[in-house]
Amino acid sequence: MVRSRVALLLVVLVAAAASGAEPVSAALDRVPDGTAICVVVRDLQTHLQTVAKSPFFAWFRQSPLGERILDPQELLKLKQLHDFFAEQLGVTGEQLLDDVVGDAIVLAYMPGPAGKPDAELGVILISPRKPEVMAKLIEKLNDLQQKSGEIKAVRERTYKGLTFVEREKVDGALEYYQLSDGVFAFTGQLGGIHGVVDRQVAKPSSPSSVRRAIDRLGLEKRMAVAWFNPRNFDAELKLKHEATKDASERAFLGRFREVWAATDSFALDLHVDNGLELGVAAEFDPSKLPPELRNLAFPKSGPSAVSGKIPPEAMFAVSGRLDVPNLVAALATFLPAEGKASLKAVGEQFIGPLIGRDKLPAVLAGIGPDWAFWTTVPNDAKVWMPEWTFAVKVSEPTARPLQQAVEFALQTARIAHNRDHADQIDLHEEVQGGIVVKSLVNETGFPAGFRPAFAVVEGYFVFASTPEVVRKFASTKPALAKDAPLVRLSGTRLRSYLTAHGPAVASFLAKSQGRPVESVERELKDLTAVLEAIDRLEITRVSKNKTVRFAVRIELTKPLKSVSPK
Repeated sequence: MVRSRVALLLVVLVAAAASGAEPVSAALDRVPDGTAICVVVRDLQTHLQTVAKSPFFAWFRQSPLGERILDPQELLKLKQLHDFFAEQLGVTGEQLLDDVVGDAIVLAYMPGPAGKPDAELGVILISPRKPEVMAKLIEKLNDLQQKSGEIKAVRERTYKGLTFVEREKVDGALEYYQLSDGVFAFTGQLGGIHGVVDRQVAKPSSPSSVRRAIDRLGLEKRMAVAWFNPRNFDAELKLKHEATKDASERAFLGRFREVWAATDSFALDLHVDNGLELGVAAEFDPSKLPPELRNLAFPKSGPSAVSGKIPPEAMFAVSGRLDVPNLVAALATFLPAEGKASLKAVGEQFIGPLIGRDKLPAVLAGIGPDWAFWTTVPNDAKVWMPEWTFAVKVSEPTARPLQQAVEFALQTARIAHNRDHADQIDLHEEVQGGIVVKSLVNETGFPAGFRPAFAVVEGYFVFASTPEVVRKFASTKPALAKDAPLVRLSGTRLRSYLTAHGPAVASFLAKSQGRPVESVERELKDLTAVLEAIDRLEITRVSKNKTVRFAVRIELTKPLKSVSPK
């Protein structure tokens, strides 16, 4: 039983949370004002029960990955800890998880004032599911430590009319705790327990500033949240900026401080239903963001239109909308004056001659914003090279100079290769349904299924693995691109591909990287083992009101919730 509970805890600490968690608990409302970092874990007992019954956990215990994580020696140490609680304190590991850890665990950290790092404060807050079990545990722990001589005295103290407890250790160090109205607070600093009491006295019924910030970020139902208040780090960032002598670093920190000043809060979060979701969210004051960065953070349009061309069977896909001139301008703002001049010179000296320096701004403005890249399993079983497609929207004035620039770059690479190699590359041109497709051909040097081709199709510049893939893009009717993820990966299809073509992929990578093929094969085998647990992975972005959130979601082949029979 102990081993099962420990295994569950290890899984949940990595990926715990079921949907339907309770709202932010009373523990979060005791978080002292001025908190800089706050970590919240909710409803752990329910999550343990959910995971215990899941198909994923049944698979995990028997998998090589599970056997590796659940090391017998480490489990023995945890069993000894379990036995200590049961024998000395009268509380089993099951009771500790079910009744004491309870509904919420909150860790709050407050840094010391500038120049006084030792004045930092930390508080642990717990909403036990059964406060009477917590009270019994505290009483027995105090008694045990007093008898052992570890604790010299336990005494009650009062602050603003409310009682808390002070524990004095034999070395004179003091600890403080309070169990009041179903919330337990513990800290090693008097200021920490005073902050908890201040919240009870001054604002007994209002949510804490941390709770309100987490709610505004839309994370109030996430199982685990790590929240940060940027204002507590302003002074330290200012000192670092002013002390920096390097011009490039100083310019970067200067712009970073502008973005930082516009950030009201940010957080990391973890959530689980049938799969895992890890996110990062930030709340901004858009009026304080530089225009270029504001446009990147809060784009006006929806998903990339070309994402509707991505086939459902894609192994990997990434798509988005990007304003190229705005991106270049945003990056330039982080550079010093000489860095901006260098960036401009690179464009004029290397890209300008290909397109025409006078045309460069207009051409850049005509690229995008819609773009996408994806790969699929090759149709021919004898071909190991996956099919791939890159497509970006281009305006009519931009299409021709962009084609010329790409052709020149490929011709340069072709000439360089042909000069030093026996196998020769040709630039081939063909017409497909009125579309001119140009491709590089090398029957002996290129692997089967690799004949890079490009063309302008339906207002998109398309660069693909073969002319046939370009033709496939042209004949595909786009589906409705609603709420398309930025990135998606099919673990099932990638695992199937590696299983079928792993040796050929390993041989190619080993040769191109100058590594032993056995080493690459081991890495691919490890990757295939990991993919056994992953059905698909998606990265999404949601911008609304003043908040932006990126999330990585992993759907597992074995769900983290048991499926009830219909």
